[in-house]
Amino acid sequence: NNNNNNNNNNNPSSSPSSSSLAVSRADFSNNILLCGPNPGFSLNNIVITNTSIGHVCPQPPSPPPSPLPPSPPPPSPPAVGNTLMLFKYALGDVYDMLSSWNPVTNGSPCLNGWYGITCASDQSTIIQIDLRFMSFNGTLSPELRWLPNLQQLRLANNQLQGTLPLEYSQLQALTLLDLGSNQLSGTLPLGWSSLQALTSLNLASNGFYSTIPASWASGMRSLNLLSLAGNAGMCGSI
Repeated sequence: NNNNNNNNNNNPSSSPSSSSLAVSRADFSNNILLCGPNPGFSLNNIVITNTSIGHVCPQPPSPPPSPLPPSPPPPSPPAVGNTLMLFKYALGDVYDMLSSWNPVTNGSPCLNGWYGITCASDQSTIIQIDLRFMSFNGTLSPELRWLPNLQQLRLANNQLQGTLPLEYSQLQALTLLDLGSNQLSGTLPLGWSSLQALTSLNLASNGFYSTIPASWASGMRSLNLLSLAGNAGMCGSI
């Protein structure tokens, strides 16, 4: 018996080596994608026909790119009082003609009689701003776009400077816009052609230049009065 034990210990095919797994037989054949080094099975007891064992495995494909984060929601319109305050600050009210425009001390523009403001019968919707002859020397704030129900804007006979805000093209209820006799300049915005409800547009006696956008003729379908007198830089055909 001792001799038999010694013979078994000296026979490598009868027992796994210390570095081999104790499996009597392992069959991995016909797995062409199985790759990498032998995990430790005795080569006498492993079948690796039609595999890639012993070969370096290819690099795994890169993970797909992470999806882009969702777009942020569009900004919420500010409160009406805040919109008017931004408009007031841009106008350059050097003589404090709009002292009544203060949501902290004078509440609602409609219920508390802010100067120059006319509201609809619901007492919450601003439909007209009339601030002619007020000596304003600032600019036109684009924030006025947050008053979508505004029908009339009268700012003639001030000293307003700067250009015409493209954002006013969002005032789709606007029927009258009077900016005559100021110091405005620049070109006429192409985007204003979307003002389909506009019937009267006064831009006379300013410093506008270049041509009248052709899109105004097709877009401003309700326009009855257009005044550009006194703008020496205007040119081109009509």
